[in-house]
Amino acid sequence: MGDDFVVTYMAQMGGWGILDYALNFATNPTDYLRLGFGSFLNGWSTMNTGTPSSNYGFWYPGAAYDGGCGGGFEPSPYNTTWLGGQPMHRGAWYYSAEENLGFCGAMRSAATILADDPIFGRFCYGGTWQQTGNTNQVIPLDGVRRRFHAMLNTSTLHVVLDNDRFASNQPIVCQDDQSLTTFQIESEVTSLHAATLHLTVSVSGQYTISNNHGLVTTVNLTAGQEASISLPIDANATAQPFTISR
Repeated sequence: MGDDFVVTYMAQMGGWGILDYALNFATNPTDYLRLGFGSFLNGWSTMNTGTPSSNYGFWYPGAAYDGGCGGGFEPSPYNTTWLGGQPMHRGAWYYSAEENLGFCGAMRSAATILADDPIFGRFCYGGTWQQTGNTNQVIPLDGVRRRFHAMLNTSTLHVVLDNDRFASNQPIVCQDDQSLTTFQIESEVTSLHAATLHLTVSVSGQYTISNNHGLVTTVNLTAGQEASISLPIDANATAQPFTISR
């Protein structure tokens, strides 16, 4: 990359691929987690949005520009764009270009990831967390709330929903050895339905999935192999609890 026209849609598109590699393929995911999640966050920096008190945005203030997004960032004090040579000053571009493609990548990569980092220690990407003994409580704040990953030194866990989402401001709880995981699901679907859960563990064994009504199913899981499990969701569910135990 050069020293002009940075923070393009390619940051988040590339970050999607890097995070996928970190979570599913890398033998040492640390550097890829840092770079991939940084790329995911990077693309939002050109979005022009705010509140009435901030006059709806930093780059181009005013309610008329609320929600707009620049197609990149120009670090030079003065330059010309590559689209017809329009004059451009330092800051976010004044039109969006292909930035929507980056947001498509961002929606697909958004996740909450609890990871052990050799420099920073245990760290939560896209959320907040606290630990009591061997139990971690994670609040997902990635904006999509459908993907949770624990990339710990002792074990790994991938809990991904196809539909519905993890409940807002309710913790995903997991043990360090992934012998017990709990979470709550909320839905805008008002009728009885099912949420598809993709579950991958690093410890083979028999796992029991239950909810507030009792046993849902028991499955034999092989380490590293994804299992697809149907979770029954009550009508008008706002925070339906589920437990996965080995």
